[in-house]
Amino acid sequence: MSIDALLKNLEEVKNPKPIVEKVTGYIGKVGGKITAEGKVLVAKHVNGYYGTTLLLKIEDTSGNLITTFYSGTANEVPVKGDTINITGTVKKHDVYFNSYTGNEEKSTVITRTRWTWPFPGPDFQDWN
Repeated sequence: MSIDALLKNLEEVKNPKPIVEKVTGYIGKVGGKITAEGKVLVAKHVNGYYGTTLLLKIEDTSGNLITTFYSGTANEVPVKGDTINITGTVKKHDVYFNSYTGNEEKSTVITRTRWTWPFPGPDFQDWN
């Protein structure tokens, strides 16, 4: 490790960056439909008693979190980092503990989920 790197680490220890807490809220009313555009934070398959489901956690443009467990079939599945438009019925408003930040975060859980990619989509290629 170079001296510059050690000095930088020492400076970070003396003056740590403040942790910015995100203020998240709930979207919609339980039983109502919502539509939002957001970035996929988590997209992973989870094995359960009834088979495999896709866990999606999306952060919308306002910073609100949306969670869904999708067990249907889809032609294309979003991956982490994708921007998607998502529609669904609000199942519940939930609070979960984020182990990375150490904070509790509000999340809107939706069912009957449909998603699309904003134009031009994931496989768009400019042929010009």
